[in-house]
Amino acid sequence: MSRTLWLIGLLVVTAASTASAIELRPHRAVYSLRLMNAEVGSGVVDASGAMVFEWAESCDSWIVRQRARFDMFGPEGNSVRTEVSFSSWEHKTGDRYGFNLRTLQDGNVVEDLRGEAKLDADEEGGSATYTRPEAETVGLPPGTLFPAGHTRLLIREALAGRQRIMRPVLLGQREDEPMTVNAEISERKDGTFGVSGKPGGSREALANDPLLAQPSWNMALAFFGEEDDMLPAFEIRETLYKSGVVGDAQVIYDEFSLGYRLEQIEALPAPHC
Repeated sequence: MSRTLWLIGLLVVTAASTASAIELRPHRAVYSLRLMNAEVGSGVVDASGAMVFEWAESCDSWIVRQRARFDMFGPEGNSVRTEVSFSSWEHKTGDRYGFNLRTLQDGNVVEDLRGEAKLDADEEGGSATYTRPEAETVGLPPGTLFPAGHTRLLIREALAGRQRIMRPVLLGQREDEPMTVNAEISERKDGTFGVSGKPGGSREALANDPLLAQPSWNMALAFFGEEDDMLPAFEIRETLYKSGVVGDAQVIYDEFSLGYRLEQIEALPAPHC
């Protein structure tokens, strides 16, 4: 069930500065979670929960805090409650990154990951040093990016009208990272946040929020590990706004998929540097 973190990882990727000409704003977003579909035999018949994502800015770093709690239900009525806490910082120069992940299932710690990473000059690679669960240093291949660097690349390519980009990315949420991320980018859409349903619904206020009155792109990201060949370990489909906000999203695994629906959004103050 901790696989759900990959959407959280995606939000880290998409909530960062891209270029001086693009104004991305610090914000706090609330998402609801539900099961989209599941194959027979997957062991999952329902899922529900919520996630709060906060992207803040200091004078020299981007700071992410995320909290999620959700329940997944099996065919016999059994359920597992998962609670996730993730935080990270990334230096604005793009060459240093720190991360801290803790996951509980029914109150028991199942993941405890902490470390820092650095990149060498000229995209020649780098290294990641883990202090939890065990002390270990691993090499990062040439071209590896941290979340903000990957975001700069994604939005730059999207604005240029390009449709595909592939790079290794270290998110700090698995011990077997970095993963190769293949991103397919749709045509640009201009306008406001699209709200379906009856007038006066819970998301009607989003339609006029300046954080969402931005150009956007539908993105499909496929995540490949070292042992994955033709098929990715999982996929994420999302709407990314130029403001750095992720709209509705879907995480697709082999046997089931989970949907994340944006429910609330608010701007956070920028630092006075």
